[in-house]
Amino acid sequence: MNSPQGQEDGYSAQSLRMNRYYAFHSRIYDITRWSFLFGRAALPEIAGKHIEPKNILEVGCGTG
Repeated sequence: MNSPQGQEDGYSAQSLRMNRYYAFHSRIYDITRWSFLFGRAALPEIAGKHIEPKNILEVGCGTG
């Protein structure tokens, strides 16, 4: 059975490019994004002092 043009195994060409991009960048994310990640460990504690409810599930999961 032939796939629609631009699709392989049900994924579009764009999806395949994005998967390759993130497969590479997930390995170097913490090293290359340090300035964005600075202070992230303290963020749940700070936010918990100012918002209700006090349960925080996720904050900036990065490559999570």
